[in-house]
Amino acid sequence: MNIVRNDWWITPVWEIQTDFDTQFNNNLLRESNSSEHINIWNNDTPTINKLKEYTLQLVTELAAPYISQNFKDFKFWHTNGWINYSVPGIHMPIHGHGGPKIVLTYYIKAPENSGDLLLIDPRNGCDWDNGNDGLNGTKFQRIKPAESKIVFFPGFLLHMVEPNKSDEVRVSLSTNMGTFDGDNVTKRLYDSLVENA
Repeated sequence: MNIVRNDWWITPVWEIQTDFDTQFNNNLLRESNSSEHINIWNNDTPTINKLKEYTLQLVTELAAPYISQNFKDFKFWHTNGWINYSVPGIHMPIHGHGGPKIVLTYYIKAPENSGDLLLIDPRNGCDWDNGNDGLNGTKFQRIKPAESKIVFFPGFLLHMVEPNKSDEVRVSLSTNMGTFDGDNVTKRLYDSLVENA
């Protein structure tokens, strides 16, 4: 007898507890609040630039082999980024981000009980119960927010955030990341559209 188990359709999710401290996060908020740009990555400030480079390097190192094992001539870039202020009681319903390769969140302030991130099982009709919680029949995995923590996952993964049950605001930076080819054609086109908007 020959038995082969194929673990197909695996969806990676990365969690990284960074060494960025509260002062770094306060600087990040100060720089983003003083900006006139909607896309946070258009700010040319020290802390935002440091986080931008850090996340680009991190995603490139960890996700590039997953996204393409055969096509090496591409680079990641932040298509857009924004700050989320989640006041007590607020939640985010199930949603997706459309077509980015990677969705990334960096937690700037994450009080206890301020709302877990729930990542929805992408296999749609799968009803295998391997100990996961269920929400209205939906299977998901839970990630607890923590200050200076980065979470990123493929852009196709639906997700939601539970209600903030703390007395404080949870603050996070979210970003969509795409790829562009070695000739930068996609990125140049996008940048020209943004500049002319």
